[in-house]
Amino acid sequence: MTKSIDEHEHSGEMQYPYIAKAILDSNISSTPHLHPTVLPIMVGGISRSKEEYYGQLLSPILARSDVFTIVSTDFCHWGNRFGYAPTSSASFSSHDGSDGDDDDVTTKINIHEYIEWLDKLGMTHIEAQRPGAFADYLRMYSNTICGRHPIAVWLNAIVCKSNNETKEKEEKNDTTKAINGDDDGDLDVSFVRYAQSGQVMSTRESSVSYASAVARKRRG
Repeated sequence: MTKSIDEHEHSGEMQYPYIAKAILDSNISSTPHLHPTVLPIMVGGISRSKEEYYGQLLSPILARSDVFTIVSTDFCHWGNRFGYAPTSSASFSSHDGSDGDDDDVTTKINIHEYIEWLDKLGMTHIEAQRPGAFADYLRMYSNTICGRHPIAVWLNAIVCKSNNETKEKEEKNDTTKAINGDDDGDLDVSFVRYAQSGQVMSTRESSVSYASAVARKRRG
């Protein structure tokens, strides 16, 4: 990492206050020796194969019960100043069937609505824990999610863990299904908040999207 990149990097600084607040609200705030050790991991613009490789490498570490993982990211950076300003070009087509007409109903949407649609499409792949689908989505739309690479590494890590656990169970003649499109592993991933810095109506404007997700281990 160059000095310039290091000075501009702020993903860690965004999370340290949250970690400190979590400690203050916990029952370990008055016990310094129980305070967690923070290990920052910087993920640059790596390839898809590297995302898979590092995900597999980190999988057994992130799976430990004493390790809590935070991925820092914004979502869409939209506007000419970000070099990214797609619109719906069209139009979203939908058919409600209410008038008996089989033709699609075309609806124009505002730019901020398109941005929300674009972001939430990516969020569905994260919730489904499908790194391949998330990578395909990024290739298709080039959404400017600044933490897309660490997100992909994390997705590959949890999928690797689930696949390894399934393999172990199958070797013990367990009837557990292998991980596939119908089985998302032992985590529930859900987005709990979404917001935009402004509701863009014109190509002269810009905005940044923010989203928060939580991954919880399934009971049972």
